Amino acid sequence: MNVHSGTLGSEPAGVKPEAGGRLSPADARALVVRERILDGAARAFAVTGYQGTTVPAIAAEARVSVGLLYRYFEGKAELFVALCARDLDRELETLAQELGRIAEPRQRLERAIRAALDAPELGGASGLFLAALGEADHNPRLRPVLLRRVALIRELTTRLLREAAERGELPRDLPQEPLVRAIPMLFDGAIVAAATEGPGLDREAVIGAITSLLAAALGWVGGAG
Repeated sequence: MNVHSGTLGSEPAGVKPEAGGRLSPADARALVVRERILDGAARAFAVTGYQGTTVPAIAAEARVSVGLLYRYFEGKAELFVALCARDLDRELETLAQELGRIAEPRQRLERAIRAALDAPELGGASGLFLAALGEADHNPRLRPVLLRRVALIRELTTRLLREAAERGELPRDLPQEPLVRAIPMLFDGAIVAAATEGPGLDREAVIGAITSLLAAALGWVGGAG
């Protein structure tokens, strides 16, 4: 792996903060270039997919030379892994913050379902997730990205369920482990359905069905349902 490359969204190797947590000017410039390359890769993959995207196309989108790109990433596969990890972290944190601002539980759940249904059209981490599913059998380096995605989504689900229980929206004796496993699978199914059926998918019907199913599974109490 190149000295500027990271693993699964971690800080790039070789980039070390100075005293006080600040980066040196050289490392700060390196991070800017790395982000620029990742942004270019995101645009390229969104247009032509993983298989149809070439390193020169990514370099052109990022407005860097192919040689400079290879100083930061070994190739397309490593770039794709880094992009998936980076965008997954951003997307999940943004969603968590948005859900945290919604007071009513049913509205919170409906917003989360809608985010899953919108994901294939919007691209981002969920769009990359669909591409990674198709490539994982041929590119073993993508398997850790998919596994990390599962772990992070389960972690977010655990956090949201715990906070809901603390607010009195869930029964205190509700077994959460089965829900932590099942809910992300249900949302991934919504992502795949939206990608498969496209505009023909009745989104409001899907949102209503998943909401009703999870309301029953969560045993909403008081005014939560």
